[in-house]
Amino acid sequence: MKTSGYQRFFAELKRRKVFRTIALYGAAAFGVLQAVDVLVDALRLPPSLTTIAALVVVAGFPLAVALAWSYQVTSEGLRKTDVASGAEIDEIVAAPALRRWPSGLAALLGLFLFAIGAWWTLGRDPTPTDASVAVLPFADMSPAGDQEYFADGMAEEILNALVRVPELRVTSRTSAFAYKNVDKDLREIAEELDVSAVLEGSVRRDSSRVRVTAQLIDARTGFHIWSETFTREPRDLFAIQDEIARSIARALRVSLLPVEAQAAMIAPTTGDPEAYDEYLRGRFELRQRTDASLLAAIDHFDRATQLDPEFAPAWAGLGMTYGLMPFYSDAIPFEVAGLKAREAAERAVAIDPELPEAHAAVGQSYGFGAERAAAFRQAIALDPKYAEAHQWLGETLSQMGFHDEAVEEGRIAVELDSMSRAANLDYARNLNRAGRNDEAAAYFKKLIARDPAWPSLWGNLANVYVDVGAYDSAEAAIAQSEKIKPLWEGLERRALRRIRAMRMRESEGVPYDLLPEWRLECDREYPFGYLQGVTECLELLAIAGQVDELAERIETFPPGHSMGMAFDPVWDLVIDDPRIQARKDAELAILAGESPY
Repeated sequence: MKTSGYQRFFAELKRRKVFRTIALYGAAAFGVLQAVDVLVDALRLPPSLTTIAALVVVAGFPLAVALAWSYQVTSEGLRKTDVASGAEIDEIVAAPALRRWPSGLAALLGLFLFAIGAWWTLGRDPTPTDASVAVLPFADMSPAGDQEYFADGMAEEILNALVRVPELRVTSRTSAFAYKNVDKDLREIAEELDVSAVLEGSVRRDSSRVRVTAQLIDARTGFHIWSETFTREPRDLFAIQDEIARSIARALRVSLLPVEAQAAMIAPTTGDPEAYDEYLRGRFELRQRTDASLLAAIDHFDRATQLDPEFAPAWAGLGMTYGLMPFYSDAIPFEVAGLKAREAAERAVAIDPELPEAHAAVGQSYGFGAERAAAFRQAIALDPKYAEAHQWLGETLSQMGFHDEAVEEGRIAVELDSMSRAANLDYARNLNRAGRNDEAAAYFKKLIARDPAWPSLWGNLANVYVDVGAYDSAEAAIAQSEKIKPLWEGLERRALRRIRAMRMRESEGVPYDLLPEWRLECDREYPFGYLQGVTECLELLAIAGQVDELAERIETFPPGHSMGMAFDPVWDLVIDDPRIQARKDAELAILAGESPY
């Protein structure tokens, strides 16, 4: 019987040992690619090595098959394969299936392993699935131990640069700096922060030199991925920060944006080392948020701008500090602080229009309204990961009555900076002002479970209870706050007065006369009044049903002073009066950027 063409071809492949070559090459290629993949991941080598290995293996396959077809290995060495005789081919074809099929099946298995290995390596995204890092505060190793502000500043600048790398997930400053001076294993910290690597470092500084040591630790093994020590002059700080940031990006195998690959990740913002030092001191004090620290921050930022009048971040810091001052202190009158904040912030924007912090400072210089919101939106447009800008925008929109968007901005802020006290507090307040009181109460309780010694949480939870008429629960929450620290006049004591006023309204009806001690509130100036919603006097008059006096006193407030009309339920008690409704409509129009006057 005549042998068919395909049988003769397969017999020739078997005779020339091509099947065996395919089987061995496929198995070996699969093993090599798997080993390279493991080693690249374990040793944190560039992912491109895996791709290169796969391309070499794929390119070598047809070469191996061609060599197996054309040459054979003999005892005398490599020589060209002779042409087979017809009888030799017929003998192979005539052999039993158990002798013919194994080599073909082995070749198919090898070909399958080769294809799987090549597809797995070349067909997947080489980007690591979890390129993430937490930048812990650097330790101050200076002889006098007085460089904490400088060590914090170094770590924060590196963190800010890494945040801009798209493929890298970076833990927020608040979350990372919560581990400052905490004695914990780095792997435990990494697990709590949900990152694959941790950067820690130290700073030692004297009058003429700065020594910065940084090391990147693998969260899984605890071993060093990268470490370096830099000893430079103060003028080289930006270069050190940039080199550290780039080294981390390389070590974690993430790609930089084209502009970052060509330019510095951390560009110098001033050429004056002394101005930069004053800036870092100011930023450190600003973070403390106390009367004394805010005044100190103003002094440091002011000196920085005097040393370098074109230092945009220092102007932004100065504007931000003035803008935040009325929230924490009455050391500077609100109107004065606002004007100084705007002057400094607008100077920062003029110098560097692309600086997000400059636009955020502009926002802080305005009262709650459209201009404030627009400035925060611009800051977010420049830096979508700017958690504080989202937080401040959410608070602003909440005060303006845009509650759905306010809650969403608050949620984004918490998502970006989950450990931030301020972001979490404002998010819960946004829920409260939106009338979502069940959610607000649940969120405050969640925060209390995490931080039970924070009295503001208990005071704000009491406000939620007051809004829903749960006065006993409100008083219990205030009692918990008082166990921690004396009650704050602007929060807990104000809530207690509202509770008593509401109970009198329920028992006596309206209108009723204010208690003599409450009358004192009508003549007292509250530096925080614009933050607490309605002023104390207006609030008590509304609850007591003293509508005529309330309408008269409202007229003493200039247009644009919302008095909480966009969110405070106390106004619902008197909204049937056309004078109150008209003023509320006018105030909401102003908040929205319109002018009914």
